[in-house]
Amino acid sequence: MLPSTLLALMGFVFLSKLITEEIPWPYVWYTAPNFFIGLGCLLVAAILAFVFSKFSKSKIVVTNKRVYGCAAYGRRVDLPIDAISSVGIGGAFSQVAVATANGLINFYLMKNSEEIHRTISDLVANRQDKPKEVVQQVINQTSAKELKEYKELLDNGIISQDEFDAKKKQLLGL
Repeated sequence: MLPSTLLALMGFVFLSKLITEEIPWPYVWYTAPNFFIGLGCLLVAAILAFVFSKFSKSKIVVTNKRVYGCAAYGRRVDLPIDAISSVGIGGAFSQVAVATANGLINFYLMKNSEEIHRTISDLVANRQDKPKEVVQQVINQTSAKELKEYKELLDNGIISQDEFDAKKKQLLGL
């Protein structure tokens, strides 16, 4: 906010010189560079104030399961740690950038951007280090063949549905 205030003040100083020199308005365009400098400073100050007001709404909260808060321009985000592919910091506005499969999400004006970066990086690295649990149920050929024989017995009325269900559970290990 300080740079935009300084630029606005500088713009007013240059434009006030035009008033004190009493240059006729039609000649301002040709004879007074102060006009262009002042106008440029005011324009840049307005842009900086607008950008700062939008970036200052950024907030981020990091838990062991998710990252959520308000990104640039007040956009609300809620990201599971599993959805985050990488995280970065830097830029002119103390930026924390979180990358997901859907794109990059920027959080600006973070006072503790390095701590946020380190925390998210550690959570992502820990997630990647965990072995994936894979549950496989293997039915061997003999169990499948036996189950098929019991199904035929059920269809022929030799055994009851309860007996078939009990044997099925036993063969499948349920």
